[in-house]
Amino acid sequence: MINSKDANPQPSLRAKGDLIWSQSYLAGTLNPVVGKAKPLGGTEVRCLAEFDGDIYAGTGMWMDELICCPNTPAAQVLRLDGNQWGEELELGGEEVTFEGLKRQIVVSCMSTVEVDGDDKYLLVGSADRYRGVRLFYRKKTAEGSDWGVSVILPTEENLRDLTHTRSVVHYRDSETRENKIIAGLSNGKGFWSVNLADLENGTAWTKEPVAVGEEIGEWDRVMAMAKAVTPHGERLFAVACGKVYRRKDGASPEWKLIGRLEIEKCDQDPGELGFRGLTAVPGTSENENYLLAAFEGSINPGIYVIKNIAGDEAQIILEKPLYNILDNSPAYGSYWQSKNKGYSIIAYNRMTPCVLPFNGRKALLMGIEVYTGAGDSWNGWEKGGWFIAREVSETYSPNPVYYLGKIDNSQGKFIYPLIAVRDILVQSGPNPMIDFTMYHAGFDANRNYCHNTGWIYKGDWQAKVDEDDPVDDF
Repeated sequence: MINSKDANPQPSLRAKGDLIWSQSYLAGTLNPVVGKAKPLGGTEVRCLAEFDGDIYAGTGMWMDELICCPNTPAAQVLRLDGNQWGEELELGGEEVTFEGLKRQIVVSCMSTVEVDGDDKYLLVGSADRYRGVRLFYRKKTAEGSDWGVSVILPTEENLRDLTHTRSVVHYRDSETRENKIIAGLSNGKGFWSVNLADLENGTAWTKEPVAVGEEIGEWDRVMAMAKAVTPHGERLFAVACGKVYRRKDGASPEWKLIGRLEIEKCDQDPGELGFRGLTAVPGTSENENYLLAAFEGSINPGIYVIKNIAGDEAQIILEKPLYNILDNSPAYGSYWQSKNKGYSIIAYNRMTPCVLPFNGRKALLMGIEVYTGAGDSWNGWEKGGWFIAREVSETYSPNPVYYLGKIDNSQGKFIYPLIAVRDILVQSGPNPMIDFTMYHAGFDANRNYCHNTGWIYKGDWQAKVDEDDPVDDF
């Protein structure tokens, strides 16, 4: 991970240590769980989460060329046991009754619910045309944890299009003080909520309206939601395509459009363009955050800052173009300058907070993927597993430091095409400068048929400690 050429550049990561990468998971391996005959699969590993001391991963079967084979699993939730991944849940299971049914199933998002400082639920969103929009959950109890499922949209409402849960959060309404689970759906289906206490009893989910005249577009996806501090207290925000929404709390909640980035036309499906990875960061005052969002597309992909989020006219400003980060990397700039750079995705699921091991500063990690059309690409997509880090200061800086990283140095072993880093999970000890590990998960089929291409890589920080270059003297 190397610093880009910004104001006040910092030394490269390798000045104080290095990330040693190893393959943690590759789809197609045998399932170690007793009684599970199908292998561990996935054309993609779409998300990661930590729950009750364990790491979980969610796979997807999009564009699997062997999806109709009996031995090909549907989308799975995996759990890491020691150094070995095993299946915790197959979303299709034995319900698969006719050819092609599994084709529509992916794990679309994962998050945890924390109540009174303790993990209570692991939430798993899914996409399944034939069984409706469902939210799977694992509940933590004194006796352990069990799986359950809650139906957001029934099957008959999901046959025309593959609607799925793109984002899900736990949020406490500032007016009613109720603990809510709020889901953001794709394909214009908007926002749905249920009381946390009712998640398990089959109570119907309620659709939360959007203000008249500000509705979500027919194919827009609620790609991300984030809680942020405003002068009025904590509020919930969301992004769908190029739009930014704020939730009005109370017994009759409503979502209001507070900002919009006009999106220029391109060849890509308009429902896939727009913001991802919405995240709150410190603003210029203690009582109001700013929001960061990563823009997906072929025109001006990059990191955007959203200001004045408490008002009705938020400011949306391009903070850093992605191509600038790539081209100005001291280590990789010459490589990227030689590439044509097209459609790009940043922070596919989220921006992952961490403390950088080489300088002890707070940062946000984001995976990326880039279309280059180059001869050494995979169907036009850059093969490498790339990611960026953005430092986070105590108050907002208009010129934050960005770093560029790549999964490499895999102990001399061959690295298959990675294409996209879709999620990042970090584990670190009290001193991240000597105890830091990150897991990267990904691949993106990008409408190309493939099989068993999903992956997870583990990066362990190896500090360089000697008298001349102490790791904590930065």
